Amino acid sequence: PDSDDEYLRPITYICDEEIELAMKTIVSQSFGITPEDLFIVTTREFGYKRTSENIVSSLSNVYNKMLEKGDFIELEGKVKLKGE
Repeated sequence: PDSDDEYLRPITYICDEEIELAMKTIVSQSFGITPEDLFIVTTREFGYKRTSENIVSSLSNVYNKMLEKGDFIELEGKVKLKGE
């Protein structure tokens, strides 16, 4: 989103697949990112200035599903794409 936009979609309007894609992109371009930092960067990518409880909850749910599916692995507190 453009930072000059006046309208930001509520996090509940952003589908899980879009959040997954954003997280995968961020992790693929990071050299060791913690889950907490991943949530902050993802929040900023969607144009939010603050990481509210509601946003963290939504991102955390998607993140946990990605861990369960094997898209991500956590190694020594850092998030990595499977196969990296």
